[in-house]
Amino acid sequence: MSADSETKPIAQNLRGRFKEAVSESILQAAEDVFAEHGPDGAHVNEIAQRAGVSVGTLYNYFKDRENLLAALLGSRRDELLARLDGVLVEQAAQPFRAQLGAFLTALLEHFETHRRFLSILLLSRHEGHETIAKSGGPFATMTEIYARMEDLMRRGLDQAALRAEDAPLYPALLMGMVRGVFMRLAFNGLEVNPTATADRLVTFFLEGAGVRT
Repeated sequence: MSADSETKPIAQNLRGRFKEAVSESILQAAEDVFAEHGPDGAHVNEIAQRAGVSVGTLYNYFKDRENLLAALLGSRRDELLARLDGVLVEQAAQPFRAQLGAFLTALLEHFETHRRFLSILLLSRHEGHETIAKSGGPFATMTEIYARMEDLMRRGLDQAALRAEDAPLYPALLMGMVRGVFMRLAFNGLEVNPTATADRLVTFFLEGAGVRT
């Protein structure tokens, strides 16, 4: 085997990693600019400047602003869902309370990491925005989260940690709690400790709002 044939895969791997790094840098810059100016007010020039690339380089990765927004929405959704799937696998053997806490912590950590961008999507109405409409916007992400909550609730039922007679309500109740917390955080700009907040949500979900005696 020649030296050239040995070094070619290494060079290709390095180029691939470089492209991924540039792409993520552009997406991060786009997230910041979209969060500051909204989906219709963000400008490609500012995104490129913040990413440290030329506008031409940006267009080599994303053909226009709408394509960039669509990629950003998909990337952040995929990132969250992969994280939740990982938690569900890692926590599968744990008691239900621990599984629920880990799941909610992952959700809250994702919200905190991408708070400004997600707040724009949660608080604004984008029915007229074609790119967000095609992606499904926050609703599509919530639908995917809901499916994972259904799986999680089945685990609680299997462990007899939840009452079977109310089983159909559990995913909707948990989703309502999560949406309510996200909206409150988005509206008020409150800082949140994901683990502590998740613990409070777990206690509320499992024990209710009544005074404990």
